[in-house]
Amino acid sequence: LLHIINDIERISDHAINIINSSEEIHSKSIEFSEEARAELSVLLGAIDEILSITQEALTQDDTSIAAKVEPLEQVIDGIITKIRLRHVDRLQKGNCTIELGFVLTDLLTNFERISDHAVNIMEAGKEMHEKNLIFSEEAKAELSVFSRAIRDIVNISLQVLEDQDKKLAVTVEPLEEVIDHLHEKLKKRHIRRLRD
Repeated sequence: LLHIINDIERISDHAINIINSSEEIHSKSIEFSEEARAELSVLLGAIDEILSITQEALTQDDTSIAAKVEPLEQVIDGIITKIRLRHVDRLQKGNCTIELGFVLTDLLTNFERISDHAVNIMEAGKEMHEKNLIFSEEAKAELSVFSRAIRDIVNISLQVLEDQDKKLAVTVEPLEEVIDHLHEKLKKRHIRRLRD
């Protein structure tokens, strides 16, 4: 469980990084090309999907749902690779800037890591399933709240990135503080349950 909640919490850290990149895009008046925006839109949809599947598999302890995570993570890796290659092509043709490339690279790295953490969560869940370990009802409820908060922060971050909504961006930091607090409470409760 500790590995799972640590991976879930790390996803929120990457959401904060996405917000920071969004703020950089806004403050520097950087604009992605229409082609790049379309590519990112596909990637954002895949990120939302992998988090949705991860949350559902985790809260329902469903290995058939969990089996969809790793193939989707490989698709996400492929999308990221294609975006990077297309960016280099646009850069070589003078249709993009190096500055925008740095921001894009940061975004892609965070998206890749979010999908990697989703796989880590599913691998830990699979290991629990193989060892016939189950979450208590209390732990399931806590994980459900925690994973929902993570999906919320990532979805807000993705929406801020797409819409450049500064008002929405300011809601992320307080949510990150709540997630950090939940993370600590979950760890303590898990340790308490292990002792009992």
